[in-house]
Amino acid sequence: MPVKTRAIAALAAATVCAALLTGCGNANAGTGAGADFTQYMEGQPGVARAFGGGSNDLPFIASVTGHVVLSDDVTEDQIEAVVDRAGEYYARHDSEFVDWLSVRVSVGLFEISVAKTRLVNDDLRVLFSAVRADSRYVGAAVGAQEAEFALADAPSAEALVTGLDTTVGFLTRYPVAAGSVVVSIAAEPDGFPEYQLTQHAGAGRPDAAIAALEALWATTVPLTARVNNERFSVTLGDEAAVPAALALVTPILAGSTVTEISVEGPN
Repeated sequence: MPVKTRAIAALAAATVCAALLTGCGNANAGTGAGADFTQYMEGQPGVARAFGGGSNDLPFIASVTGHVVLSDDVTEDQIEAVVDRAGEYYARHDSEFVDWLSVRVSVGLFEISVAKTRLVNDDLRVLFSAVRADSRYVGAAVGAQEAEFALADAPSAEALVTGLDTTVGFLTRYPVAAGSVVVSIAAEPDGFPEYQLTQHAGAGRPDAAIAALEALWATTVPLTARVNNERFSVTLGDEAAVPAALALVTPILAGSTVTEISVEGPN
């Protein structure tokens, strides 16, 4: 290839690379954004630690999450400042090429899913403070799309149903939480929530699923339960009890919005 032709080819390649870098961003945008978020949030009053994590899914395209853990003795003013700062960062940096999947701020077992809008975050903080002060809950994750509440009760169908009903009523005072409502109970303190009842946004109370859960619990206590408007999933401690349990709940769920029924024995 003549020298002039090689020079033109090299210049064209450099131009393409420059265009890609300018238009698409950093090839390590995910890890870079995570590190930048960590540095931006660390050292703020009330912050115990901050984490930013990202993956470089494709060249110049990234997915990122951020989590800020506050100290147990954090003040309301400090929570406000940290949530504002995290939300402002989220709004400025979420883009076509850097997708922020979530930004969270937590105190103990209570968490806010930060939004990009300050007015939404202000409303979420009010709800967050109210939930932390409510003895019915031992933990919560509040957000505009979904709010999950860990109940202080011992596991029972009655506790789940009462918890859902009272929580939905409680949230009528907080319109920001207009998404799905989840209540959960762990069999052990600070354990994984084995029992979960969900009312999907706009779907209304999952009456059929609740009726099936109550009927089942009256005959046997499940090891786990995940129940919502569309899905009824339980795990039993005895494999031999599965056929009878399935025969019990199937007619109760017939004709309802529940389209997936799963009754299984222990793994």
